Formats: sequence, C-alpha cells, structure tokens
Amino acid sequence: MNVGGLINVDVQILETNEDLLVRMRSHELDALEALYDRYKSFAFALAYKIVGGRETAEEVVQDAFMSVWKQAQTYEPGVGRVRPWLLSIVRNRAIDSLRRVRGKQTASLDEAWMVPSDDDIFRDVYGGLQRDQILKALDALPNEQRQAIEMAYFQGRSFTEMAEDTNTPAGTWKSRVRLAVGKLRQLLDEEAVS
Repeated sequence: MNVGGLINVDVQILETNEDLLVRMRSHELDALEALYDRYKSFAFALAYKIVGGRETAEEVVQDAFMSVWKQAQTYEPGVGRVRPWLLSIVRNRAIDSLRRVRGKQTASLDEAWMVPSDDDIFRDVYGGLQRDQILKALDALPNEQRQAIEMAYFQGRSFTEMAEDTNTPAGTWKSRVRLAVGKLRQLLDEEAVS
C-alpha cells in the first residue's frame, strides 16, 4: 500500500490457526507450510525434550505435521485451540518413538529449546523469549508439580509408572499434573497480558 506517495507498506493478513486448518481440509499445502512455520520451533523443542536427540526429534516433528495434514478434519474448533492440539500430537509421536526404542533418555529442560536450523533470526529471538517465559512459569511451580510435568510430558511416563517409581498413588500424580497444567496456563496467560 502506498501511503502519501512516500512509504510503501506491505500489509499481510495473518490467518488464524483455525483458518489454516480449514484450508488444510481443502488440501491446500501452503496452509500446512504456514502452520509448520508458525510452530516448528515449539514442536521441535517439545520433541527434543522427550526423545533427547536432534535427529529423532526432527523425525518426530515431520511425522507429527504429516499426521496433522492427514487429520485436519478431526480438529474441532469449539473444543479447544489449535496449538495445544498440535503439540499433543507432537508429544504423542515423541512418546511413541521412545516406546519403540524402549529407551527413556531425555534432555535437560534447558537443552530442549534448541531450534532446528533456520535463517530467520526474528523467529529464533522470539522463540528464545517464549522459552524464557515457559521456563519462568515452570520455575514458579511447586517442586511436586514441576516434577509431575517433567515426568508426564517430557519423559512420557504414565501415571502408573510414576506411582511405581515413587511409591506414591497414581491419583496423586494425576492431581499434581492437573494442578500444574492449570497453574502453567494461568501464569502464561498472565505473562501474555502484561
């Protein structure tokens, strides 16, 4: 757009995640590409945290996005948001990968935020800022809740496994995870508003 003949401004209308999934249902590959560009860093960080290896994490992310492409019609906008739905697919793929190799090696939380190589410096900086917000929110959790999040989401352990390893009832672990997820959501929402 030419403003006063002096400045050229490109106006790009950003599509919502839901818009991208609607387009993916119509088999528009550029919608998948846009969703991938938007969430590849988050997806990679989560996969890396769970599987502990760069190459395996990249495979998990690729597999997860192919699954999103094939399952776009299963997403229900009124039920939840796209980002948690997408990241749950990544998490499940990563846990499946762990179970296939029967190894439970995980990376430290700080190492998990390595991002795949990309020439876009803005995305790297933005991803780093979001990483810092998430780490800050995790640090604000009580130790039991943080441990529950790490065991359930990053190590892919079931509540039964958590209970057996710690001699703590599975119901206790379920409660800790539920409370931790709620507290993380609250902390991240507060951070987003400020």
